Amino acid sequence: MQIHPHASRFVEWRLALSHALPIGARVVGLFYFWFAVADRYAIFFYDHLGAGPFDPITVSRYLMAGPVAGGFVLVIYVLVGWTAGRLAVQRGGDYRPPYWWQVWTVCSLPVLLLVSAITATQNAPVLPWSLAVACAGMTLANLALALLPGSLAA
Repeated sequence: MQIHPHASRFVEWRLALSHALPIGARVVGLFYFWFAVADRYAIFFYDHLGAGPFDPITVSRYLMAGPVAGGFVLVIYVLVGWTAGRLAVQRGGDYRPPYWWQVWTVCSLPVLLLVSAITATQNAPVLPWSLAVACAGMTLANLALALLPGSLAA
């Protein structure tokens, strides 16, 4: 029986999808909570030091949501990868997570679209699209950094 040469690539991308779905869902969930559910006046410190919703200091807080979400992913992904690696070794097996760039690639478009849409349309005040896309871009950049050490931990 001959195995199709692209079968292993399909398995790799399916594994990446299995990692990307929960990661992307959590990142989008964080942004949904921060920008649609929670009180933005409390989350982003409106009126702190006299800063309003679109003052430079507040805009930087919006952009910092990306690194915060990336940090969350970093801690959880490394811990889960490390745990899966240790359990596999104890059972005499081997665990290799998907390549970070595959997980990031699968996550990138949904995170870009959903984070931009949430920040630009939910709660008040809504962000202008340019700032919404900048928040999503910061999130994607930090998501890449968060996924990089996953294979080292495993």
